[in-house]
Amino acid sequence: MKKRVQTFDFDAVWKETHDGMKLIMSIYQGNPDGDFTVALWYDLYQKIYQWCTRPAEDKRKEELYHQTIGFFEGVVKVEEVELSKQRGEVLLKEYLKRYGNYVNGCKTIKKIFTYMHRYWIPSANTGGLADIIDMFDMARLKWRRSAYFPIKTRLFDALNDLATKDRMGELVDKSLIQKMVQAYIDIGVSEEQPVQFYKKEFQDPFVQATGEFYLKESTEFLQNNNVSAYMTKAEERLAQEEALAQNFLHPTSKDELIRSCKNALIERHNSVLQDEFQAWLRDDKLEDMKRFYNLLSRVKNGLDLSSATLKSYLTTVGKNVVEENSKNLDTRSSLKHSIQLVLEILKLYNKYTETIKHCFGNHIKFVQALDEACTSFINVGVGRSKKKKNTNVFTMAEVLNFYVDHLLKGGEKLSEDMLEEKLDQIVRLFTYFDDKDLFYGSFRRSLSKRLLGKKFNEDAERSFINKLKAKAGDVFTKKLEGMFNDIKVSQEREGDWKEYCRNLDNPPPVETTVAVLNNLYWPLQHLTDLTLPPQLAPSKDIFEKWYEKSAEKRKLSWIYNLGDCTLQYSFVDEKKRKKRIDLICTPVQATLLLAFNKSNKYRLKQLCEIVGCTPEHLKFCIFPLVYTKLRCLVNRGPEGKGKEKPASGPPSLADDDWLLVRPMSGINQRRVNIPPGVGVATSDRALQPVMEERALKIDLALVRVMKSRNSLQMQNLIAEASKQLLKFFRPDPRLMKKRIETLVERGFMRRDDEDQKTLHYCA
Repeated sequence: MKKRVQTFDFDAVWKETHDGMKLIMSIYQGNPDGDFTVALWYDLYQKIYQWCTRPAEDKRKEELYHQTIGFFEGVVKVEEVELSKQRGEVLLKEYLKRYGNYVNGCKTIKKIFTYMHRYWIPSANTGGLADIIDMFDMARLKWRRSAYFPIKTRLFDALNDLATKDRMGELVDKSLIQKMVQAYIDIGVSEEQPVQFYKKEFQDPFVQATGEFYLKESTEFLQNNNVSAYMTKAEERLAQEEALAQNFLHPTSKDELIRSCKNALIERHNSVLQDEFQAWLRDDKLEDMKRFYNLLSRVKNGLDLSSATLKSYLTTVGKNVVEENSKNLDTRSSLKHSIQLVLEILKLYNKYTETIKHCFGNHIKFVQALDEACTSFINVGVGRSKKKKNTNVFTMAEVLNFYVDHLLKGGEKLSEDMLEEKLDQIVRLFTYFDDKDLFYGSFRRSLSKRLLGKKFNEDAERSFINKLKAKAGDVFTKKLEGMFNDIKVSQEREGDWKEYCRNLDNPPPVETTVAVLNNLYWPLQHLTDLTLPPQLAPSKDIFEKWYEKSAEKRKLSWIYNLGDCTLQYSFVDEKKRKKRIDLICTPVQATLLLAFNKSNKYRLKQLCEIVGCTPEHLKFCIFPLVYTKLRCLVNRGPEGKGKEKPASGPPSLADDDWLLVRPMSGINQRRVNIPPGVGVATSDRALQPVMEERALKIDLALVRVMKSRNSLQMQNLIAEASKQLLKFFRPDPRLMKKRIETLVERGFMRRDDEDQKTLHYCA
């Protein structure tokens, strides 16, 4: 018996389905043609189910799919006709309304075709029917092709106009932008990622249009307003666009939109901003500079040119400060006038350190610009010699050391905290020196004088040395700490020495204090011969005997020009009054002054024989006794009748000149410090010990490198040794080549027989 197959009227079912879909669309569009009941929905669902389950009817199923898509296309064309009549904001509202109705209707219709979506469409895809996709996705594609593309230019223009009105301060409905963004993404169903369609159709042209808008606006604004007002405007615009992107655009749009705004508002006007930056630096407009930094820090490499501008400005200002405050520093004796130069440099440094901190957030590029600028003007020579054109009188290291000496001697009445702050600032300036050993040498000489003067601020001295140690390492401070140790040991043993003197049958005729210094630590000057007078000679002999017993295998060498003696000078002044003044002078000066107890006058050459030192050193020591306000001797010339002052230049002392004792007039102090000497001091003489030590350091560095490498090209040897020396000074390649030649001659290394540029270490 054959099974009976129930007939199915496809045309009738399609008509009922078409009418049902039409009713659904009319309901969502707000003009329903009737009621869509649950029963009607269930009836349509059953008929679609029966259509899709008919055996051997695959063509019919495909036909149903395409007829449904055709229905969607018909609906879309009607909508496009209505939308084409609108413009501007009305178009946006109408588009969103009609698209929303269409999408909701399509979603409801899709539910009628649930069975088809669940079974037939997936199998059709795997069976090779690539054009069969999700019915809802296809419905949105139909909208994109037939409703969106014909009016897409007008839609974008309406959106851009809406954003422009908002930027111009008009009250607009910005939620339309947010809804349109979602609509763009919604119809991007055929893309690999729906957001790509949004980026192509809206984001990219919107970003470009925004950049063009702000470029035009900013150019016009700068023509009619100052740069300060423009920066405020630019900050407001950037904040406005960030809010727009954050609240109304897709998250992927923010970076692109802000980048375009930065380009139009900042990068395209960078040259104008940089020109004004120098004026703000000059006029101390901190708020403008802070705003300038906030703007430029937003763009890639935006601070490179700004930091270069700061460096150039500070370099120029710094060199002007040095030049302006060096006008009076034309001789070595004018060093005492250099304090103002250091104060101005510190003022400049502190000012722009605070500026960088307050305005630029201590950004590394601006800190580096300050460092490089300071390095540039800190390492220039100071003062111009009157005698030698284009020759500097001082190095900045000498000037800075003089100020340190001034501070540590109490030249400025500062509290401990203020003194510490000053010393911190000086150490920061010290780090900018290319040749740190020059400052170290000057400071070491000054420290020795302060320590031997006995009246020194130990806490401040040690604090400054610790600060140097923290910046440059203990290699710079080892000898300085050794100097302190020598003074401490001498002070501790002073009691033993005095006790020894008290127990002697013939104690020293004068009270004597001796400081024993280690020649490895102290910058000792050349030893000077001196024939001590009877008043001083016994003290020396007694101390040598005592020291020989207490310190074995140590040899004492006396440095007379570093000591001091106190002499009582009695005389009758111009008012016939008896006066007595204590003269504090060096042992050499004390020896020649004591000679005048035997005779009222001597020729200079006679004094030289009595004192026993060289004529040059005698003249150096005697000059302040004859030619300063504290003079107690007078030069009567070779005839004993007086000596005329030269028309130019300093007065002179000749071997045949007669020197006589004279009363010290105009001196009201009870104690007078006589300068140790006055002579022709030159920068070269001051640098000589440093240069000698520098040559030794170069030799040591070269030998160290060769010992580790064994064989090396000369240029590579110089490069590697220079790296070791940079913490002390900036080595001169020419000097290093000379030192290499010296080391070759001394047998520390040799040249290769075939390649003269290659060196070998000789063990």
